[in-house]
Amino acid sequence: LSAEALSLFTTVDEKLSAACRACRNQLHLAINEKRYKMLLETMGEGITTVKPDNTIVYANEGMCQLLGYKVTELRGRCVTDVLDDQNSKVYHAATETCRDKGSTQCEIRWITRAGEKLDTLVSLKPTHETGEELTGYLMVVTDLTAQKQAERRFAQLDKMKAIGVLAGGIAHDFNN
Repeated sequence: LSAEALSLFTTVDEKLSAACRACRNQLHLAINEKRYKMLLETMGEGITTVKPDNTIVYANEGMCQLLGYKVTELRGRCVTDVLDDQNSKVYHAATETCRDKGSTQCEIRWITRAGEKLDTLVSLKPTHETGEELTGYLMVVTDLTAQKQAERRFAQLDKMKAIGVLAGGIAHDFNN
């Protein structure tokens, strides 16, 4: 082989090797993306991304189940559309805190599609695609229904205990 032919084969070999590496990288990226999407879609928590103007960009299946909406019904909708006035104020205060401090948590009561109230813990984190410019927020929404019910039952038990102590004291006074 001539030096020119050898140089051509070397160049072709290098380009083919680079193309193979790029294909492998694309395959690994696609596999990781599929795993990431499966994780997001199978979580029990609601995951939502919103623009700085509070328009919902993405909502996972968990968020849709919590609120009773389909993905297509939530996408493009403003977060405050599914909050009452008081909780809209809480949400706006949380986004301001998130913007200033980097992340925050707050309790928010959502209004489900069925008109029921849903108590949640919302963890907010700002998103930045490039540089420092805010591109939106990532929200992780945890259902607090069971916890709130347990708190109400505990408070009811405390009241019943207090009434029992009071009734016992009154009965003791009557006996004396």
